[in-house]
Amino acid sequence: MSRDLMHSDEVKALVRAAYRHVPPTTAAVAHKIYSSDELAMLPDSAVNRALGVANHLRYADIRPGETILDLGCGGGIDTILAAQRTGPTGKVIALDFLPEMLDRTADAVREAGLTNVELVEGEMEAIPCPDASVDLIISNGVINLSARKARVMAECARVLRPGGRLCVSDLTVDQDHLPPEIATQPAAWAGCVAGALAEDGFLHKLERAGFEDAEVVERAPFSIDDCALYPLFSDEVIRLMRALIPVDRHARVAVTVVVKAHLRDVGEIRSESGAVRSEAAASTCQSGVTRNVRRLQDIAPGPADIPGVEVRHLTQVEDPQLKIIDVQPGNSTPFHTHPHAHEAVIISGVGTLQLQEREEALTPGDVLFVNPDEPHAIISRGSEALRFVCLDCYVG
Repeated sequence: MSRDLMHSDEVKALVRAAYRHVPPTTAAVAHKIYSSDELAMLPDSAVNRALGVANHLRYADIRPGETILDLGCGGGIDTILAAQRTGPTGKVIALDFLPEMLDRTADAVREAGLTNVELVEGEMEAIPCPDASVDLIISNGVINLSARKARVMAECARVLRPGGRLCVSDLTVDQDHLPPEIATQPAAWAGCVAGALAEDGFLHKLERAGFEDAEVVERAPFSIDDCALYPLFSDEVIRLMRALIPVDRHARVAVTVVVKAHLRDVGEIRSESGAVRSEAAASTCQSGVTRNVRRLQDIAPGPADIPGVEVRHLTQVEDPQLKIIDVQPGNSTPFHTHPHAHEAVIISGVGTLQLQEREEALTPGDVLFVNPDEPHAIISRGSEALRFVCLDCYVG
């Protein structure tokens, strides 16, 4: 029976099962991707657990002192190389949702003698980092493991500083050319083939997330023989590939790509003609003119009478109930109800929608919904305030 692999929980479960017990037998992958000079700077424990698909670091332009986020640190190769390049004044945040992978990276980092690596357990769909806290994001064959790729890219845009960069390696696949018997194999998803985007889809999602100048700077064919280097692909999946994929496509079942993009720097304002002006110059041009844009933090919070909760009213709208709510870290709204169906949009921070019999995670971009007269509370669980927009609150 085939399996529906578009459900996020299903995908996470199969990725967890596949990667938790990956054996240290993939040195051939490292030797295929990295230069001899780079390999000489790595401990064997990292080289023997290589699971990347390309060497994006040669395009990442890592600068001393930068804060770098490595999505899916795996065995630690890219984390270590990035930490060596950013130096003692910078740091690398090694993120993985598998404790086993973090343990492997920690061991490799110690062997490499590095002290500028921070290990963080978390999911790339809800990165546990503050807004605008990272200079560069790297990843290697990781984004395609998510069933919510657009969400991952939106999270990347959130945690990057203005002008921040993204440089990642991954596989791209024309899914129309992938036989369904392979596309529904968990091992094919774990190997980044079944869940891979087409190249234009990858770039489009980056642009929708707010990235600029997204481009592919390297492409290389990825063959069935390449798949066989990775223990993630079972013998059965390799057999199916050889049997069901036309022979003339065996040498190119996918394409490895290195993609670069960046966020717009807030110090630049683009005019309609495409010219770039500094923010200071723009302010000078608008001197004496009432501005239509203001910063949310410039709106003073009104009384809420709830410890740890701030309410900002948007007064220049017809609906006086439109509010921006900040629930400070570790705090919660009271349990409350609304006389009608109610929605709110999460802007920043992470938290939980607490219902009477269950709870659901909240991250930026989520739209929460509660039924009429349904008791609920909103809890802030991150290191920053959970901010959301709602049309009414604390009724009943």
